Amino acid sequence: MTTQCIKPLLKLRIQGPGVRPGAINVPDLIRICRATQDAVSRQAEAMRGGQSLRPGPKTSVVSEECTLELTGIEKGSTVLPFTLAKPQQPLLMPDMTNFGHDVVRQVAMAVKISVKKVSQNENFEAGLLDSLRDMGEILNKNLVKIEWIVPSNGKPTIRAMFDKRVRERVIERIKAPTTRSETVEGVLEMADFKSQDHRCRIHPSVGQSIVCTFTTLQEQEILEALRKPVRIMGLRR
Repeated sequence: MTTQCIKPLLKLRIQGPGVRPGAINVPDLIRICRATQDAVSRQAEAMRGGQSLRPGPKTSVVSEECTLELTGIEKGSTVLPFTLAKPQQPLLMPDMTNFGHDVVRQVAMAVKISVKKVSQNENFEAGLLDSLRDMGEILNKNLVKIEWIVPSNGKPTIRAMFDKRVRERVIERIKAPTTRSETVEGVLEMADFKSQDHRCRIHPSVGQSIVCTFTTLQEQEILEALRKPVRIMGLRR
């Protein structure tokens, strides 16, 4: 009988003066795993066109394709290896057949560039920042660094250090007002033409409905598109 070696999708190397090689206390382990899974799930929601800060349970695609599985603690140092809980399934979008892998790489890249100074031209998901802030609360005098490592798996290896400096940058980004351009496809469910409140609601194919604002110059265009499939482009705050 042979045992198949599962290649990890993500590794987290836990570092600090209070960390013993190959061991980690249960409360820290639970908090790290929860924050990691939450970051991946929120990034996945955003990449599927939903809202990364949406309340309630995650969509079925995110739950099925992006749930992580901890496969052990590596010897020699405290490294937590993760894989996906289930093999990736072909999705409706051919370019997203490795959706879970792509999501994890995006999260690791966000951690890597978070150390840079806050810029108005950034495109960080609000939900992801919220999850990284929660991970930052784990850091203390005994646990000072969490290194994110995404092995190559056919693509360049990503290494990103999450420490006190990154945590401070994350908090700065959460506090800073941000906008980002976004395109959404769905059905235009309703519109409100009040003089001081021009709003419409789009129901995308995946995720919850999105409320948008429009100008008086767009009234006729919105009226003609009611209850029809549309593509909208604008800024999300």
